[in-house]
Amino acid sequence: VYNSNMTMENKLKQIELEIGLKKENQEQQASLNVLVADDEPGIREIHEEFLKAWGHKVKTVPDGEALFEELYKNGKEYDLVITDKTMSSRDENEEIRIKKDGIEALKKLRKIEGLENIPVIVVTGDDDPNSKDSLKNTIESLGAYYLKKPNYLSDLEKIVKRIAIEKAAAEKLKIKKPEIETTE
Repeated sequence: VYNSNMTMENKLKQIELEIGLKKENQEQQASLNVLVADDEPGIREIHEEFLKAWGHKVKTVPDGEALFEELYKNGKEYDLVITDKTMSSRDENEEIRIKKDGIEALKKLRKIEGLENIPVIVVTGDDDPNSKDSLKNTIESLGAYYLKKPNYLSDLEKIVKRIAIEKAAAEKLKIKKPEIETTE
């Protein structure tokens, strides 16, 4: 489903074609449990507000370290991870400490049994045009979506809807195992 050889543009075109972003698709969507990691409280709040408005449950964490800790403890509860590419955190004196990288957390995540295929969206505000393609290729090679701040919410919505529709379809395909009666 998450073909790392597809470009982001092709992924988004495919998403638009498949779901059309029509209101009737909302009935076909499942509610997702989403984990959001960003070092900026305002960005976490925006993600949380939008995702909740779209009908999803959200938990937020402030950095890559907390993201990895949460995934390690409760990762199987989540249907989607949205992470900033680069995050910093503050110590008890409000001094900025080591930056935690969302890509490093993604690499670790891909090694956790049972979470190798969880959909991940990496959002970045990095402006270096020389590293943009390399960064995008790295993110997509890890089976994640790449979105560029600040104008990304429309694309985020498309991707989230796609994942929610895929989850709903997968749930419909699950066949309940019949209970076997035993005689003693």
